[in-house]
Amino acid sequence: MGNSGIKVASVAGAFPHGQLPIELKVNEVKYAVDKGADEVDMVLSRGVLLEGDYNRVRDEVAMMKEACQGHTLKVILETGELPSPTLIRMASELAIEGGADFIKTSTGKIATGATLEAAEVMLHVIADYVKINKRTVGFKAAGGVSTPEQAAEYAKLAQKIVGEYYIDKQYFRIGTSRLTETLFSLLTN
Repeated sequence: MGNSGIKVASVAGAFPHGQLPIELKVNEVKYAVDKGADEVDMVLSRGVLLEGDYNRVRDEVAMMKEACQGHTLKVILETGELPSPTLIRMASELAIEGGADFIKTSTGKIATGATLEAAEVMLHVIADYVKINKRTVGFKAAGGVSTPEQAAEYAKLAQKIVGEYYIDKQYFRIGTSRLTETLFSLLTN
């Protein structure tokens, strides 16, 4: 926002379901960036992934990344709707290959948000990618992280898998809606 140092993040591309034609999703991303978004959060097309059309999934992410015009793209996998670690791995790989700057666990709009199991798979994909491509991709645990202890578990896992350098806002984030509520209630009681 101006020169405040605060970045503006926006959801775009048919949030929270991601179920619109790609042209409309791309236009929504362009609009968000044109209106000042520094970061854009999109939802991976899980239906397309589950149908096995991996090229289309990757291509859609690439189109959304291009629409970001150099700004940060965070791809939400909605891991609670991916029934196996193999699909979580595939979704992570396709998002990163498409140009994602971050991969996120969840929108927070479904029953199962972030889990340590899904995070572990995602972080291993990131670690493997960093070793091969020398480009670090960020990770965000979002959806259901509501205590400082839970947040610490994600940080420890990321540090163990990717490395100590990774625990930095440039790469590692926690969705804080519920966590912030918990922290504020601790401060006011």
